[in-house]
Amino acid sequence: MNEPNNNTHYNSEESTGYTFTPEGIAVPIQPAAPVTEVQAERFRGIMARVFVWMFSGLLVSGISGVLLAVTPIGTILWTNPVSIVVLVIAQLVTALVFSRMVAKVKPEVATVLFFLYSLLTGVTIAALLLTYELSSVISALFATAVVFGGMALWGAKTRRDLSAIGAAGRMLLLGAIVMSLVNLLLFFVAPGVFTVLDAVLNYVVLAIFIGLTAYDMQKIRRLAMEPGLVEAMDPAARADLIVDEQSAAALALRADRTIAIHGALMLYLDFINIFIRILRIFGRER
Repeated sequence: MNEPNNNTHYNSEESTGYTFTPEGIAVPIQPAAPVTEVQAERFRGIMARVFVWMFSGLLVSGISGVLLAVTPIGTILWTNPVSIVVLVIAQLVTALVFSRMVAKVKPEVATVLFFLYSLLTGVTIAALLLTYELSSVISALFATAVVFGGMALWGAKTRRDLSAIGAAGRMLLLGAIVMSLVNLLLFFVAPGVFTVLDAVLNYVVLAIFIGLTAYDMQKIRRLAMEPGLVEAMDPAARADLIVDEQSAAALALRADRTIAIHGALMLYLDFINIFIRILRIFGRER
């Protein structure tokens, strides 16, 4: 087994032979050893936690969104088309900020950030509920579950290196955010151009998050399989803290929790953004 590298963030791919630091610097590593039954069992356990956290976050967003949608304040604020656009842009920007923060803090802090973000996303959900027919919302939710489930399964099973998809997806997402900001300005000066560009951006962002779903699932799998995870993802935990079997078990549990909350946020973001774009593309407004 390779010695853990305390300065790397383990989102490596077997075919590349590289991993990346939090700053994005490529670092050569040795090829990963064959997956053992212990590693596979650990991956299944981590994924169970990931989906529990993810669906908990979705539940928080859904409940807070419904509660806000039925209040007079929600109706006044979120029936304006400009508010919808601002919320969608804020959703993307906040997603980038939170995803980077979660990867650098303790799992306990990451959990708080995750549920805070889930609660804030309820504002966007409220806007969508007030804008689109309930049948469209339900249909979009079902379609999202099918698309997300299919891509997540592929990402977990495929041996193909998806790191290029992840890198391209992040770059395209940054570009989409910039274009969304420009498009918001066009709403006031050129409404016709705004409508066309907004429709194009919906398809682009949808494609981005569909690809990121597969990449993120593969990334979670890699994180569960790679040695030295705790040192890579949790600066507060160091290998020299392992002095006996009890401390080693505690450190391993902490590692699993770190992956679970980090992975839950990644997949939550993918699911929510796929849902928003499908609804905006195919949904019928009230």
